Amino acid sequence: MAPTFTPPLSIIIVGCGVFGLSTARTLSDRYPSTIVTVIDKHAFPCPYSASIDSSRIVRADYADPAYSILGREALRHWAGHLAFHKTGLVVTADGENKYLNDSYGNVKSEVGVEYLPTEKDIAGLMAGGCSGKSGYVNWNSGWVDAETAMRMLHSEVESRENVRFLIAEVSGLLYSGRRVLGVKLLDGKEVTAGLTILAAGAWTPGLVPLHGRAVPSGQVIAYLTLSREEAIRYASLPVLLNLTTGTLIIHSPSTSPPTLKFARHAQGYASPTPVFPKAIPQEGEGALRDAVKQLVPEFSERPFEKTRVCWYTDTPDGDFLVTWHPEYEGLFIASGGSGHAFKFLPVLGGEIVDVLVGKGRFGKKWGWKEHVGGLGDGSRGGGDAGRVPLEELLLEGGRSKL
Repeated sequence: MAPTFTPPLSIIIVGCGVFGLSTARTLSDRYPSTIVTVIDKHAFPCPYSASIDSSRIVRADYADPAYSILGREALRHWAGHLAFHKTGLVVTADGENKYLNDSYGNVKSEVGVEYLPTEKDIAGLMAGGCSGKSGYVNWNSGWVDAETAMRMLHSEVESRENVRFLIAEVSGLLYSGRRVLGVKLLDGKEVTAGLTILAAGAWTPGLVPLHGRAVPSGQVIAYLTLSREEAIRYASLPVLLNLTTGTLIIHSPSTSPPTLKFARHAQGYASPTPVFPKAIPQEGEGALRDAVKQLVPEFSERPFEKTRVCWYTDTPDGDFLVTWHPEYEGLFIASGGSGHAFKFLPVLGGEIVDVLVGKGRFGKKWGWKEHVGGLGDGSRGGGDAGRVPLEELLLEGGRSKL
């Protein structure tokens, strides 16, 4: 049970990503007399943050009605936002798929949602390319320029009189018995506050025991550069997500240079802490290359301009982990984005603070659950083999590519 909340004089937020910044904004609004200090190892924007990227899908297309409703609320906020592109989202599968069916059931009554019964129907929307046997398109969904949106939010929060930013590496928490008093920094300094919120993404489990309730999960991303002429030719291309393979494509024609982004939303790679290899594993690159061949075959031989491993913070059931830590006083967790939190950026902070004060509609859903197990919410493609240790895949002939 959440403790009775009285706004403290000071709050520390560890992490300057989606969870951290959105929470800082809401806390600043609701408690103007409270000083909020946001601590991150890197100056903003952090190059390793999952949220600093060219694009993220924005959708209400969820099998879970709670997220579908929240997605609609977020979409209303994104409408008219400089960074949002309402291109539509094609959701497909290679065969029968429960997540697809349930997701379609949650949005099919909306204007702009069309069932796609055949590969020909899919290809008709994807400039001739195809991934999946059937599915649907939701023209209300789209994508957002993630880095631009984060820069805008950071500027907004930075302008608040009661918010401070500190660039420093947190080495651990500061305790007095079971009470968390703040954080220890790598340089030996200490920062204290009446409340500490851990919103450090994939680094969160390394700061406090979560006992498997949130773990790092590495996902592969690759980018193809287009000419201006090619970008114009593919200007109307919607986002596509194949729930069987987990692969997706997002066209960003307005970036400089224009790009096609390919990613895989799957079980991902395991690592105790995030690592950032010089090149993604061959297995992952091969899967993304297959997606290129299916969706834009004219670029099947074009080298990727850039690849990266993006680190999710996965929970066993795909629900976020937003809760008071039951083993400590004065410690709140806001993490477990599970690869689908960014779209909620305009509304997430409000929901997190609602849970913090004990009034949130997501208190139980995002809470500290006794049972730990599962393989996500059913949206991950690529099979259920579980997470493969990343370092094993990066070792070739005994030589590490880290």
